[in-house]
Amino acid sequence: MSRAAVSNLSKSLLADGLIDRRPTENDGRSVQLYLTDKGREAMVEAFREQNEREHAWVSVLSEAEQRILVMLLDKLITNRSQFDVRGRN
Repeated sequence: MSRAAVSNLSKSLLADGLIDRRPTENDGRSVQLYLTDKGREAMVEAFREQNEREHAWVSVLSEAEQRILVMLLDKLITNRSQFDVRGRN
């Protein structure tokens, strides 16, 4: 993300009370962003909702189909370097 995009996003999250910012100890020009309790609760809720959606998606597959899906996804992840796809850090 660009510096401007991070700045705009952080302004929204700050206004909503989801994050807080504090000056860094070593550099007065920089700030560190932290999740607030409200932000942590929102994140946990978002993950819960996503897990429920994923469960609903795969529930239409038989157990054998689910194993095949996992095998295929694993193959794609393992070979992602062939497709110029960046991994998540």
